[in-house]
Amino acid sequence: MIFIGMNLTTVQQTTLTLVPQDALGNVVPVTAITGSPAWNSSNVNAVSLVVAANGLTATAAATGIGSSTISTIASALGSQISGSILITVTQAPPVQLSISASAPVLI
Repeated sequence: MIFIGMNLTTVQQTTLTLVPQDALGNVVPVTAITGSPAWNSSNVNAVSLVVAANGLTATAAATGIGSSTISTIASALGSQISGSILITVTQAPPVQLSISASAPVLI
């Protein structure tokens, strides 16, 4: 299991791509993965997932401030392999101002 981290703001998303590796970290052809891998977000209030039909990629979108571990399990050449990534979501900085007005009152 490879565990790395990344940061998003509340207005960002990223594409996650499965990269099978051998015990030495060498990339193995993706054709070694059989079937459709299963994906999970440990905290959908921070990061939601939209998984591609073939399961080899997923779009991770920020849904709120917090952290989520995205994990996946796949079958590869008769073995179960897994991986995960920690995504931390922080508030996006303001880029504009709006002005709101209260209801009118008599003077």
